[in-house]
Amino acid sequence: MCDKYLVFKNEGGSPGEEVEDAVVIRRQDKFAPPALDAYANAITMVIEAGNLALPSRQRLQSIADYFHDQASKAWTESRKLPD
Repeated sequence: MCDKYLVFKNEGGSPGEEVEDAVVIRRQDKFAPPALDAYANAITMVIEAGNLALPSRQRLQSIADYFHDQASKAWTESRKLPD
């Protein structure tokens, strides 16, 4: 199953480099919405509990916002068991 999806990191339009330590959660996965919400909420908890410098808080907030947005989209899509 680990060979089914390849994840690439692309920065600044440069060709992608394969990332070995990544996982894929498809929004159509039946378990994706709560998983993505939980990840966003975990980041938010760190922001609220931590003593972080402003740039770190802003960066983490943008990541939390991204995952919350993905969760919102996943809740509205038809879902299936992971394949």
